[in-house]
Amino acid sequence: MISAIRAICIFILLCLWPAISYGRPVLFFSDLDSGPSTGNGDTSRGQVVDENGVLVSVWGKNLGEAQGGSQVIIGGKTAGVIYYWGNAASLEKAGGAYAKSLHDSHRMQKITFQVPAGADNSGINVIVDGENSNILPFAIRPGNIYFVDDDSPNYPGSGTYADPWRSPADYISALAGQDGAICYFRQGDYSNTEYAGVSLSNKSCFRLNQDAAGTDGANNAFVGYPNEIASFGATAGIDKNDPDYFMYVFSEYPYNSATNITVSSLRLESNTVVAKVLSKWRFTGNLCIGGDIFNQGTGILITGSHVSHVTYPERYVQGWKICGNVIAGERTANKLNHAVYFGAGSDNDFGWNYVYGNNVAEGPLLSCNLEDSKENGYLPLANTALHDNVVDMSEFPSRAIGVHELALNSD
Repeated sequence: MISAIRAICIFILLCLWPAISYGRPVLFFSDLDSGPSTGNGDTSRGQVVDENGVLVSVWGKNLGEAQGGSQVIIGGKTAGVIYYWGNAASLEKAGGAYAKSLHDSHRMQKITFQVPAGADNSGINVIVDGENSNILPFAIRPGNIYFVDDDSPNYPGSGTYADPWRSPADYISALAGQDGAICYFRQGDYSNTEYAGVSLSNKSCFRLNQDAAGTDGANNAFVGYPNEIASFGATAGIDKNDPDYFMYVFSEYPYNSATNITVSSLRLESNTVVAKVLSKWRFTGNLCIGGDIFNQGTGILITGSHVSHVTYPERYVQGWKICGNVIAGERTANKLNHAVYFGAGSDNDFGWNYVYGNNVAEGPLLSCNLEDSKENGYLPLANTALHDNVVDMSEFPSRAIGVHELALNSD
């Protein structure tokens, strides 16, 4: 079994407590990996309307607690508009219970900047004290830039920086027929409202379908605006039989239809499941808070389905990236609930996440539990890297990782 796990279901656990100190600046991941270099109406830093492009965040080490004389180079151009440069901060509300950050766990730092006009596809690097970082990929491509603000004076608004939509539902409506859109959500609480999709046996803030999907190289994005906390909650209802019960913030219908989505820098809270991550999703830099309603065999985050069969391959999710999230607050005290539940899929990346403050009894906190064999047509979890995560069990002793993988070959 051990050799089969290594060969077919590749879990690469590089470290559970990163303690490496790098001498030069190092970039680990970004929220966006593509976007336009013009068309942003944000004038908050004195910019000219539509002259420059998307706002991008990168996370790494040895970047500095302030910019000083350091620079971000994006596509061969110096990023002249910096929104944030410093230690990675928490997205928890003032006085909230889950205020620890990636800086607490990983000594992580963060930079948010605007892509300048004229940038090319040569990627992102940082220069700190004359030292160059590694390069993160970033491609310049077309795409619309939108804004939502629940305090907008106009309803519905037009989605621009000067006249943002008041409701996230307008962004969902705008996604039909376009790829590569980016929406920045301003400070506010957008909880317990259905913005997209149908109510099934439970409710979701966003039950996304193929109309919301992006395409390869042009994800459709939901991003928190820099230095503000946009909070989405699925916290209404007392149990699964309550007609007002919300189970998900982000889910999908039908299976795996909403591919190529980016979700970043949002505060996400749920009674049960914050998000169901699907193929080609980038899920980065979020605060994910679980709840106390038991739902057997699930987690604060889930990927795809634990029952994926050759006769319904749409449940097999591939190419997702879950990086730099704080995952906390599961309080069911039940070993059949988890912080993260991995379904069948391949070629995925789970790195630099901070898992803490979760009561799942003996656990595990990270669970791969595929329930039938490959010989019976069920599909495995394969080529999925778990690395550089901090799994903190000091408050609630538990198992960190559990693998029950009957979808492997018998050898």
